[in-house]
Amino acid sequence: MKWYMKNVHVFKNYFTKVNQPHDFREYIQGLNDDELSWFYNQIKEPVEFIKDINYLMFKLEWFKDSINLSKDLFIQAVMSCETHLIKAGWISILHERYKEDIQDLLDDFSS
Repeated sequence: MKWYMKNVHVFKNYFTKVNQPHDFREYIQGLNDDELSWFYNQIKEPVEFIKDINYLMFKLEWFKDSINLSKDLFIQAVMSCETHLIKAGWISILHERYKEDIQDLLDDFSS
């Protein structure tokens, strides 16, 4: 686990520093305690499986209100051929977990 994901307070302190992307920093600062706790729990796994934290922050523009951030980020990476940005050990784990969701999406596209 990355040190800045130790707990929600360390997470908030790290991601609200000046050197973090402005939009992400403002988003974190604007969350109340319940929203911050929810978001922290959503982002813990993606922080572990995405190779580049800047890529993750970029993608959060579209997914920050996601109900299942791990699933949405993984499916988006698969559909846009960006799986190279996912750590190798995680690809099979996430694929097994979300293969039915991916198949459902492919079925929707083909109908």
